[in-house]
Amino acid sequence: MNRLAGLSVLAVALAAGSAAQTTKQAVTEPTAEKTGASAAPDPLGTKLLGDRHVRIVRLSHAQGKVGMDRGAGRGMEQATQNMPIVEGMLLGTADGAGYAEVEFEDGSTMRLGPGTVVKFSQLVTRATGAKATMVRVDRGTVYVSREKTKADEFTVVAGGGRRMEVQPATHMRLELDGTKAEVAVFSGNVTVDGSTAPVMVGKKQTLSVDVADTHSQGELTKKVEEAPYDGWDKVAQKYHDRYAKGNSLEGGYRYDPNDPSFYGWSAIGGGWK
Repeated sequence: MNRLAGLSVLAVALAAGSAAQTTKQAVTEPTAEKTGASAAPDPLGTKLLGDRHVRIVRLSHAQGKVGMDRGAGRGMEQATQNMPIVEGMLLGTADGAGYAEVEFEDGSTMRLGPGTVVKFSQLVTRATGAKATMVRVDRGTVYVSREKTKADEFTVVAGGGRRMEVQPATHMRLELDGTKAEVAVFSGNVTVDGSTAPVMVGKKQTLSVDVADTHSQGELTKKVEEAPYDGWDKVAQKYHDRYAKGNSLEGGYRYDPNDPSFYGWSAIGGGWK
């Protein structure tokens, strides 16, 4: 599959998450049965007075076919490493051929395995300086690492409906296939919306749940099965930790490798250009 064909496949998957009509049209495509993209309304995060929408979030790694839709009317475009990630953006990786990592201000990361589609529904800075992040996952496999982060808000929404609060000091994996989700926690804990009460998924536990079934609490097991991309996630995390430690200059001056302006991007009109 060439680059343009790869982007076409991604465009089908990403468009499927925007409207029910688009999803219906997408079923004619060869990969439509694998998209699993949500046609539900985009989840809304809490809005507070003084929220600012300029955040220093970047695509820290892009390998293979990775595309993004920045909502600028150009549709799906090939993603480039170190591009800024802004609120409302869609990011996707091609089946079997795309890997991506997104890095946030505090060094926390979200990694996308092949065949994954996400939307950055909320990226704001509160008046207090705290960050609030909400990412909708439409399909695929994502890893979130907040192992060395502070108490900011970080919410993952599976399939447009089931909310998961990823606590600081947490490393987790979400696999979403259609409406079937598995939340595995390697360290820390994740709080998942349930029908009667939130479900706490702790270290070395896995929650299996149908995100479309609002009456389901899911099934919690005290183990984490190995998944196909776990090895890649571990290697990427080790590299990330090593990279973060090494990015300093003598004389006490430190630059922020997360800052898109370091790579030539500028904040213009409330977003990065």
